[in-house]
Amino acid sequence: MERTSSIRDRYFMRNALNISLRGIGNTWPNPSVGAVLVKNNQIINRGWTQPGGVPHAETMVLKKKNTLAQLCIQLLSLARIMEKHRHV
Repeated sequence: MERTSSIRDRYFMRNALNISLRGIGNTWPNPSVGAVLVKNNQIINRGWTQPGGVPHAETMVLKKKNTLAQLCIQLLSLARIMEKHRHV
């Protein structure tokens, strides 16, 4: 039986991967990245790499929440990882 935390982690990672799609084709020279900020097993913020590759998804997700001090888990995904799994 799969652990509950593993199921939740997959949900959050899938969400980050889906968010990364918003930047596909617009983030050169950087990869398209999605990020979710999670607190108490709930997504409290989302971000993705902006056109031109800056700011990065991590910056966007933290800037929107305007704090680094919260005890949150940030899940990131790179478009390259998504591409790798797509070809497997």
